[in-house]
Amino acid sequence: MDISKIISSVDKAMHSLFQIILVVDRQGHNCQAVDFNLEFDNIADDPKDFDEFCENLNQNMHPVDRERFQRFVFPMNFPEELKTKVFVSMEARIRQKDDRYHWSEIIFCHAVDL
Repeated sequence: MDISKIISSVDKAMHSLFQIILVVDRQGHNCQAVDFNLEFDNIADDPKDFDEFCENLNQNMHPVDRERFQRFVFPMNFPEELKTKVFVSMEARIRQKDDRYHWSEIIFCHAVDL
């Protein structure tokens, strides 16, 4: 069994499952878009502050979904929910590079400290 091939396979599967993989530093709320599908390069272009990233995402959110998204990313909401859950998620329509809205799932989950 070649562990490097297994890790590579899992890595490819993760990238195909998620449209944006974002790592957020809990202390400084800095975030880094680790990987994203090309449809989202209008959103995840550079490392940003988490609040800036959310504002950029909010601007590309379908108007009907914006208020719900703002409640979802509010700093007092998702960390509290993550105390009792493995992950929290919401579905919303996000404008992609083609200027059309597509349904996407946004997920916050526990991460290990590196």
